[in-house]
Amino acid sequence: MAAFVLNYFFLFATAAVFYPYFQLFLKARGFSLSQLGVLLAATQLAGIIGPLLLGRASDKTGRSRLILIFCVSASVLVLVPLNFTNRFAAFVPLVILVGMSYYSLIPLTDALSNRMLSDPDKNWGRARLFGTISFILVSLLYRFSHLIDGSSSRSILVNQAVLSVIYFGSLFLLPGRTDTEDETLHLAGGRELGKTFWLGIGIIFLAAFSSSSYLSFLSLYLNQSLGISNVSGMYALSALVEMPVFYYAGHLIRRFGLRRMFLTSFTAIVVRLLLYAVFPSRPAIIVAQLLHGFTFALFHATAVRYVSRIAGRRHIGVGMTIYSALGNGLALFFGSLIGGYIIEAIGFQLFYALYTLPVLLAIIILAARGKRIGIP
Repeated sequence: MAAFVLNYFFLFATAAVFYPYFQLFLKARGFSLSQLGVLLAATQLAGIIGPLLLGRASDKTGRSRLILIFCVSASVLVLVPLNFTNRFAAFVPLVILVGMSYYSLIPLTDALSNRMLSDPDKNWGRARLFGTISFILVSLLYRFSHLIDGSSSRSILVNQAVLSVIYFGSLFLLPGRTDTEDETLHLAGGRELGKTFWLGIGIIFLAAFSSSSYLSFLSLYLNQSLGISNVSGMYALSALVEMPVFYYAGHLIRRFGLRRMFLTSFTAIVVRLLLYAVFPSRPAIIVAQLLHGFTFALFHATAVRYVSRIAGRRHIGVGMTIYSALGNGLALFFGSLIGGYIIEAIGFQLFYALYTLPVLLAIIILAARGKRIGIP
C-alpha cells in the first residue's frame, strides 16, 4: 500500500504540470487553434494506442515497473526536440510519442494497483487519493510562485523534467516483476456479458467525449476568455474537491449502485459545461471547477468499479486498458480533433453548449436501459 501511495503521489506531481500546461506548451510554439486541435487529437490518439500496446506487454512480461520507467523517460526526452522546433509536420510524430508514453502511465499504474492491493474496492481509491493531494500541492506551488511561466515552453519543459526525475525514483519501490497470467479478456457469461461490457464502454465514451471539451481546451479557454495565464490555481481548486469523493467513492457505489453514480456524474458534466457556456466569468468558472469531484472523481471511480466487477480481478489489466484507451482515450481523441475547428468557427461559449449533447444522450440511454445492460 505504501509503495503505491508514494507512486501515485509523485506521478500526479508530474501531472500537475503536464495536464494544465501541455496545451500552453504547444501554444507557445506558435500554432493556431485548429493546429492545436490536431496536435492534441494526435496526442489523444497515441494515448489510445500506447496503453493497449504497453498494457498488453506489461501483462505478458510481468515487468510493469520497467515499462513505467520507459514511459516516463520517453515522455520527457521527446519534449526536448519539441522545444527547439515550430514546424507543424515535425510536431505530429513527436506528440504521438509523448501521448503513447505519458498517457500510459496512469492506466498501467491503476491496473497494477488493482491487481496487487488487497481489497482494491476500498484501497485503490485511498491510494489514488494521494495522487490528488500531490496534484493540489504542486498546483498551488505553481500558483503562488514564479517557478513556471505558462507562456514559455522552456519553463514548462524544465519543470516537467524535474518532477519526472523524482517520480522516476519512486518507481523502484514497486515490485519489479508480477505474475504473467494470460490476461485475454474473457468475460464470464460469454457473448451476452461481453455485449454488456461494450455497451457500458459506449456510454462511458459519450460522457468522456463531452468531458474532452474542458480536459483538452480549458487552459486555452481561461487564457483567451478571461485572460488567465497562470492556470494552476483553477486546476488545484478542481483537484481539491476530488479528495473526499475518491475517499468515499467505494461506499457511495455500494450504497447507491453504479447506475445512480453514473447518472450523478453525467448530470454534473452537463451543469459544468453550461456554466462555461452561459457564464464566462471568474465566479462561474470557480463553481464549475468545484463540480470536478463529480465530473471526474466520481465518474472515474464508478467506471473503474464497473470494469473491475465485469472483467474480474484476474482480467483487470486488459479491462482497465480498454476502459482507458477506448472509453476515455478515443473519446478525447475525437473531441480534441474537431474541437479546435468548432471553437474557431463558433467560439468557446457555443462550443461548450454543443458538447452537452453526447452526455445528454448517455443519460437518456442509462436512465432507460441501465439495468438491462448490466449497470444496476
